[in-house]
Amino acid sequence: MRFFIIILCLCFISLAESSSDVMKRKNAPEKALKFYDKAKGQLSDRNFKGAAKTLNKGIAKYPNFIDLYIKLGDVYKAQKDYDKSFGYYDQALDMDPIYAKQLFLDIAKLKVDFEKYGEAIPYLERYIDLKGILYNYRLQAQRYLEMCQFAEKAIKEPVPFEPQNLGDNINSTTAEYLPAITADEQTLIYTVQVSENGRFNEDFYISHFDSIWQPRKELGKPVNTKENEGAQTISPDGRYIYFTACNKNDGLGSCDIYYTKRIGNRWQDPVNLGPPINTIAWESQPTISSNGRALYFCSNRSGGVGKKDIWVSHMLPNGEWGEPKNLGKVINTVYDDQCPFIHPDNKTLYFSSDGHIGMGDADLFLSRKVAGEWTEPQNLGYPINTNLNESSLIVSATGKHAYFASDRYGTRGKLDLYSFDLHDKIKPLAVTYVKGTVKDFATKEFLEAKVSLIDLATGEIMTEINSDILNGEFLACLHSDRDYALNVSKHGYLFHSENFSLKSSKAKDPYLMDIELHPIKRGERMTLKNIFFETGNYELKKESKIELSQLINFLKDYPTVKIKIIGHTDNTGTQKENYRLSVNRAQTVYEYLIAFNIQENRLSVLGHGDDIPVASNDTPEGRALNRRTEFEIISY
Repeated sequence: MRFFIIILCLCFISLAESSSDVMKRKNAPEKALKFYDKAKGQLSDRNFKGAAKTLNKGIAKYPNFIDLYIKLGDVYKAQKDYDKSFGYYDQALDMDPIYAKQLFLDIAKLKVDFEKYGEAIPYLERYIDLKGILYNYRLQAQRYLEMCQFAEKAIKEPVPFEPQNLGDNINSTTAEYLPAITADEQTLIYTVQVSENGRFNEDFYISHFDSIWQPRKELGKPVNTKENEGAQTISPDGRYIYFTACNKNDGLGSCDIYYTKRIGNRWQDPVNLGPPINTIAWESQPTISSNGRALYFCSNRSGGVGKKDIWVSHMLPNGEWGEPKNLGKVINTVYDDQCPFIHPDNKTLYFSSDGHIGMGDADLFLSRKVAGEWTEPQNLGYPINTNLNESSLIVSATGKHAYFASDRYGTRGKLDLYSFDLHDKIKPLAVTYVKGTVKDFATKEFLEAKVSLIDLATGEIMTEINSDILNGEFLACLHSDRDYALNVSKHGYLFHSENFSLKSSKAKDPYLMDIELHPIKRGERMTLKNIFFETGNYELKKESKIELSQLINFLKDYPTVKIKIIGHTDNTGTQKENYRLSVNRAQTVYEYLIAFNIQENRLSVLGHGDDIPVASNDTPEGRALNRRTEFEIISY
């Protein structure tokens, strides 16, 4: 709650009777009032010296006229001579604290403006202890007291914070704000305030990282228009932008959420998300989850907790957005809660609020999703938060870097973009990613293929995207608390599989790969990288069912294909033992396929033991690669 709002509200509190030896305007002698009225006029004319002289004369003749002291405090306050101002205000409070009670709040506000929270606390405490204060106003003052107490402690325990300006290739003499960045931190898109024919407008600019941030470029048509576009987010793979546009012809309310898709290097015509995301109310500030299935945004629609609330919509199985749900009273307050950013870990939400206790005005907070519920928001700390307005922040997939806009550090323009390293207590879960391209093995042409990331423990599809039709690019985030199967498939080709084991380790460096899909034809082979057996055994682990399901679907999609299932081992054990194990493992896969109605005459089995290694058997990693199951196309 902004403090000046409290002050304005409290101005209307009815004044209680005070001691009879202090004069107020309503009962002061006419001659005393002349001093007051004359000084008031001089103050309006900014004749500070004259006003002070008049008031001092009045005080000399009428030392019990309290309004003269208050007005003299106003004169020095207008000149920013706060020590003298506080001195006269304190005299007025000593004379009659009930009559001058608004001064408690005026002084506290000024103290907060200079981050002197500890000095503001006694004034708030004295105000709260006054008799005759209405309950609502006492409650508001109590809340502001809690803010000052929090801020005083936060300043004594500052968090690490060393913001670095992103440089002249990004920032200019105008305002840059609302950054958004891809998971690989190679693409930055942000909002810039531009001037056209004396009229200010907002457009998107983009920059790519190559040892340094390259000179920014306009995103251009069809996304940038003559109207305002802003408050955007970019998907982790950099192929979708969700943003806010207002008063468009196809809009449903004052501001709506739109999206645009990049194909190759060209952004497509923006599309209004429509209901139920957009309504006749104000919808803005979208942020998309790393799997593309949850859209968080801000709205003042009915049914919320406060003025502006954070909502979330989940994608339905049919690809449409579900009815948005309010994040509830843990996140949202009766004031403004906005500027959400859902980290690629899909569990850490950063947002801005002037309802939760902080340093004053709007502060930045985080909340973590634990067992499906959001935790009590945590203030990001001082000096990330100050008594000024901190309104938006994004965090890299690694959790190391944060990006934000500020005018606090000698910026070139109204606002500049900065980055800083997050301290451990406010970091999200680290997220890495798999990034690459998909090509045709024979022609080397780029392919649009389906890329699926699947949780090996549960079989849940975590992410399902298509590689770019023009350049074959894809990127998908990997969380450190899961083991994944990656499957890449396209009609007319053998599917491709990879395995990423992150459950027992921290997020690793990104996985970069160029995947070449083999057309279906006789003699083509594929390694089934997500077939797992117990050590020295031929019993399938349950995690193998995902890969086997892919193979079953492949064989059903191509009913004329016949395959040979081939088993391999490392060199642990004797050759005879390894040969028998490789045959038995291939036979286990054979029997599994038959159990799912794949005809026996389409399948055959072969074991090679340790005869055909693909890596050195001298390391655990090499031996793991040698223990593999393949299949070969026998006929098609």
